[in-house]
Amino acid sequence: NNMDNNNVGRCAACGCVGPNPGYISLTKEEVLLEMEKKALLSWKISEDGKSIFKKFTCKNWQAAIDCINAISVVAESKDIQHHPDFSLTNYRDIEIRLSTHATGGLTAIDLKLAEYIDKNVVIDYSKKWLESQSASKIPNAPDAKF
Repeated sequence: NNMDNNNVGRCAACGCVGPNPGYISLTKEEVLLEMEKKALLSWKISEDGKSIFKKFTCKNWQAAIDCINAISVVAESKDIQHHPDFSLTNYRDIEIRLSTHATGGLTAIDLKLAEYIDKNVVIDYSKKWLESQSASKIPNAPDAKF
């Protein structure tokens, strides 16, 4: 089963230890199916199917840094131990990109981390950015702080 993420081991690419450290790549079709099952509506899959990402604008610099720090806590949790790539531009625009370096693609742990981020990280979005989005696609949007 490609979605089994109960195996623990060391990732050959980055050395992290955790569940499903990246040895079973998922097909683009498997990823899309799992994204639908997990309701990862704010995430998009890259054209090559090797990563998923989400982009958003935070209220200000501090909100962006707080978001990155909160995601870091989730990424370091004992049932995840998997680390996203971040891009912070224009002092508050964030892109989170998930992939598994050891396989050069996506694995179950990438989808698990996306789900944990959506369920556990409250993002202080820019009011203007949030108003330009479909509320149904933004996790924690009803609780968003302005």
